[in-house]
Amino acid sequence: YCATGYPEFSCQAGEVALLWNSPYLISYQEGVSFSEAARMIYEKYITDEEQKLAEGELDEGALNLYKLNIAKKIILESPVDYAVVILRRIPKLLLGSPPPDWLFNKEQSERIYEKYSKVPSQLLALKELLAEGYIFYVFLWGFIKVHLFFVYFMSLVSIVVIFYKNRSDMWVLIGMLLIVIYFVTVSSPPSHDRYRGPIMPIFYFLSGYGLIWLGKVFQQFINSRANLIKPESLNKDNVL
Repeated sequence: YCATGYPEFSCQAGEVALLWNSPYLISYQEGVSFSEAARMIYEKYITDEEQKLAEGELDEGALNLYKLNIAKKIILESPVDYAVVILRRIPKLLLGSPPPDWLFNKEQSERIYEKYSKVPSQLLALKELLAEGYIFYVFLWGFIKVHLFFVYFMSLVSIVVIFYKNRSDMWVLIGMLLIVIYFVTVSSPPSHDRYRGPIMPIFYFLSGYGLIWLGKVFQQFINSRANLIKPESLNKDNVL
């Protein structure tokens, strides 16, 4: 506030909170789609305020603050449900990476987008795309998911290793996990894959730590096996 004269970092914070975060909560509670929940919120809270903005009775800052306060009210009325929504959206945040659009031409990109928008399941969309010959797209989708699963698995291995064997690194681990928890909390429930950008270096660092540990364990195993099968050297005492 002292630097900018305004209490919010972005003039879009209120709109994001009200028309992105809140609809996921309403969708979960009411059993309706995200789009329907967003429409319900917009019709109930926004229409008159947008008209006031258009007529010059409100500035963008005041409208943003109004939206933000409404979003806080909706979320704080059901904090447990909102926590459940956040947890349910974590897989989308950590794994929701489609193949890059620039690898496909405009017609192919539009067809892929159309397929995703019409079918209720991502796996069903991939199955239909595969049947239509989009083999490269499905391959990239699978490759990205395998890569992410491997990174997260090796990160989990390193967490276990640090917790049980290398306690001297515990405070570093705790600091990194707190950063991850914070970003997961504030990035959900919209959970766009680009939101995980700030925490991916942590996962890559942890996965590298786990790989180094596994490499040492494997090397120790190889050395122990070599020592077991190494023949005894001949000397005068064991020569007949």
